[in-house]
Amino acid sequence: MAELRRSIKLLPSGSAAGPDCLYNEVLQHLGRTALNVVLRLFNESLRTGVVPPAWKTGVIIPILKAGKKAEDLDSYRHVTLTSCLCKVMEPIISVRLRDTVESQLVPQQSGFRPGCSTLEQLLHVRAALCRSTHQYRTGAVFVDYEKAFDTVDHDKIAREIHRMKVSPHIVKWCVSFLSNRTGRVRFKEKLSSSRTFERGVPQGTVLGPIMFIIVMNSLNQRLAEVPLLQHGFFADDLTPLARHTERDVINHTLQCGLNVVLQWSKEYFMSVNVAKTKCTLFGCIERHPLTLQLDGERIGADRTPKLLGVTSQRLHGMATHAAETRRKMDFRLLQIAAISASTWGPRRQVLRAFYLALVQAHTMYGIEVWYWDASERSRDLLAAAQHKASHIIAGIPHGTRKEDSLLESNLLLLKTATLVHSMKFILMCESRGGCLRRSAEEVYHSKHPVRALHSRIMRSYPHLRIEPREHPLETSALRHSCRPIFHTQIKPVCADDPEDVKREASEKWIERNFARRGKEPP
Repeated sequence: MAELRRSIKLLPSGSAAGPDCLYNEVLQHLGRTALNVVLRLFNESLRTGVVPPAWKTGVIIPILKAGKKAEDLDSYRHVTLTSCLCKVMEPIISVRLRDTVESQLVPQQSGFRPGCSTLEQLLHVRAALCRSTHQYRTGAVFVDYEKAFDTVDHDKIAREIHRMKVSPHIVKWCVSFLSNRTGRVRFKEKLSSSRTFERGVPQGTVLGPIMFIIVMNSLNQRLAEVPLLQHGFFADDLTPLARHTERDVINHTLQCGLNVVLQWSKEYFMSVNVAKTKCTLFGCIERHPLTLQLDGERIGADRTPKLLGVTSQRLHGMATHAAETRRKMDFRLLQIAAISASTWGPRRQVLRAFYLALVQAHTMYGIEVWYWDASERSRDLLAAAQHKASHIIAGIPHGTRKEDSLLESNLLLLKTATLVHSMKFILMCESRGGCLRRSAEEVYHSKHPVRALHSRIMRSYPHLRIEPREHPLETSALRHSCRPIFHTQIKPVCADDPEDVKREASEKWIERNFARRGKEPP
């Protein structure tokens, strides 16, 4: 019952109803009797491993992407409305599934995992690029999967879940959850005919992402067997990397990795978009330094590859990404300036909130990783935009000193804010340990300003040690916090035996294990 109440409490309010015409607010106001009925339904579904057909149907709403043509079907992204009861059941199954598979997932996968974000993937790539010198160079391939979530085979998902030694009843429930799923498209109050989906993870579900990264975990394991090859994953965004002094060795290593990707993709019924897959040899000025092929087609070179929203460049610096960020900042600042003035418009606190949400939130994305590689000119470019924003927020003349305008607008200097974010990130990497800590040591080297600040702080606390945190499910981590574990299974009695048999076995077990030693007390 506690799991059911917690799952219902986490349901978002104000969302649309599913095919069952139930809103989340209805489930959040159920009484004890109704909750007991729902609990019995969930237990019966889990015991039998059967998901009701009404839970496996969805209504697909196509939404036009910004700046795309309405005549092209690829210009739409779809949102699937599913059953609200199934949305309550899925987090309960997801917790049980993650408890088993989380420790078996490779650390290179940072998508759809608790406590992970795109920063981990960006850090691994940046660590490989930091090691690029005039002798050692780094080659990278930015693999783009085509509709990966919609094409993965259901049998492969079930096989990978079973391979990770998940409980059989959970595996059976997941197989039923994937099989015979149907959907209908709603467009302008009209519904299409029903269609059965034989592949792909269900969109708009809680279990879909965890099932997808379980499948991608097998590709991680195969890529780890390629010598000299490094790689990083964020969901389906794959980036193989190779570092060496010889260009031919880099080319051969990356080609071996691409061969593994191609073979695995064919086995799992997934396809790579060769046209959007790009390669880059960092530290090289030639137009086509690498000759890589995928399924007989040559992979194009990209001078400024973009990974997870951050644009890199072949030579040192982040001028391209800084210029893109500055253009977006100026566009948003024009919008804020249009609704503000020194004598009218929103108050200073409201304008500051607009700036933090619309401008600074975008500027600070991934800044812990790329800001320190940017040149002083690129940093000044971003600082000038922040200075401009502080004048708009405070409503003061443009000739005011930068320090005074930042104080009046209650903003932290961009470099100082980046230093604070970087300190938090480096401490998180040290607490996580493993490859994340090693990558952080490569990026934040001994002469790095963030590492220097970290060293000064740690010198003030000589007895403080940041050690890798234990897995939350390890026995040593739960030893001092878990409740006492009592013996709740009496062999050879099972739950389906008659009550008198269970009572007799319980009395014998209590007498055998809790019999008094010595004489009876007076």
